[in-house]
Formats: sequence, structure tokens, C-alpha cells
Amino acid sequence: MINFNRRNRIHPCYLTKEDLKELVCLIKTDFPESGRKEDFTIRTYSNTFDISEHSIDDFLNHRRLPSVLTKLIINIIGWSTERKIDKDLEITFYDNYIDFKVSGASESWVNGKYLQIVGFLRTKKPMFWFLHTPATYVIRGGIFVVLIGSATFLAIQWFKEGFGAINILTPLSIVFLSLLDSIIGKNKYTQIFITERQSFSDKYKDLITVITIIGVLFTIVGVVIMLL
Repeated sequence: MINFNRRNRIHPCYLTKEDLKELVCLIKTDFPESGRKEDFTIRTYSNTFDISEHSIDDFLNHRRLPSVLTKLIINIIGWSTERKIDKDLEITFYDNYIDFKVSGASESWVNGKYLQIVGFLRTKKPMFWFLHTPATYVIRGGIFVVLIGSATFLAIQWFKEGFGAINILTPLSIVFLSLLDSIIGKNKYTQIFITERQSFSDKYKDLITVITIIGVLFTIVGVVIMLL
């Protein structure tokens, strides 16, 4: 029997509990119930726990389930009328990417299912999903070097000449770059929120904080310039 398959590594995702339920619904479409609960598995794990269930409800109701997941595996198989496996789908969420593969006896079904799931996941990208490239790691490394260099220079100047000799923009820039690097780091990885759906202000609270800090910095600089 000919078997067609498609596999790809795609961007990480930001999902709520409702999004996860919707994703499972999409995955199960075209997979008729076989009466075997083992045909569907959803699993998450870490160094301290390993949770695996055969239904989304049992999984979400598990008492040991963390409030936020960064690793998740969903697998489902389908059977032909001759009781042979004729389709299979597996999606694995890692911290910084998702491994997705689907296979089946029908090429058109495989392509359609692939586009359906990938299309859904494309709408669930985290804020800085595009930063998973070698160039980005070089940029973040550069920011880290600048932070260390600036902090060292600031400490030397402070020790030698006192705080009054330091340009106020130097420490403010260090604080801003540190916050920016931290926020970028947190908002480019897979996050699946189980406890509750976050509001816009909760989801983007880091971005709102940075915008607020920038506003405060500009205000301080303006006041300093006026005084000078």
C-alpha cells in the first residue's frame, strides 16, 4: 500500500485552553471513532512529571497538570475498513518549535490535513516567534555583550569619579536593554495556558510595561535636559 506523508518544523505557538481544545477537535476530524481509546494520546512531560491521557477532558482535568505547558505531544491513528492503519498524525510542541507530521493512504487527504492544522497554528504565533534564527542569537549575544561592557564601564566610572560624572542615559539604557532582552526571551517560545484564558492586558503586559518605561525614561530625560 502506498503511503503519503508530509512533515515540517514550524514556529512555536501561544495557545489558551480553548485553543488546545479547538486544535484537538481539528486533529480528530476525519478520524472516525474506532472504540479503541489508545488511538488518541495527548502527553506532556518534564524532569519531574509525565502525564499521558487518551482524551482531552481527562488530560485537562488531571490534578498534576501544570498551569502552563511548553512541551506537548498529540498523536492519533485511523483505521481502514480492512482494520489496517491508513492514517496517522503526530504533533510535538517543543520550547522553540513544533514538529508536525501527517501520513495516510490518500495524498489529497494528507495535503488537506496538513494545510488545515498549519493554517490554525499560524494564527497562534507568540509575539516574537520570528526571532528563532541564527542571526537573532547573534543579535541577542551582542546585546548581552553591550550590557556587560556598559555595566563594567559604569562601575569603573562610579568608583573613580562618583555618580555625578555618569551620564544618566547610561544606566537607563542598561535597564532598558535588560528588560527588552528578557521580554523577547519570554515571548518567543511555546506557551500553552491551561488555567484560564488571558486577557489582552495580561497577554501583553510585558510589552505594555516596556512602553510605559520608555515613556517614563523620555520624561526623565526631558526634565534633566530642562534643568541643565
